[in-house]
Amino acid sequence: MTDNNSIRLFTERLVLRPTVPHDVERAIEIRSNHEVARNLASATIPPDIEKMTNWFFGHAEEWRTGSAYRLAITLARTS
Repeated sequence: MTDNNSIRLFTERLVLRPTVPHDVERAIEIRSNHEVARNLASATIPPDIEKMTNWFFGHAEEWRTGSAYRLAITLARTS
């Protein structure tokens, strides 16, 4: 079991950090872009907002159980 609040990976330009529920808004925005979605096997246009929201809200439990460790990639200056 890992405390997801303590996990952050830094590079000069990027920060990888555990996802949080409000990340779903940006993920929906990205997945709504046809040029992005056409390269994703599981993407639908438009994205299934309920499914994506439920998936993001499940991430904290995945960290607690150790079943998955999902990270968001952000620019260092915005994290």
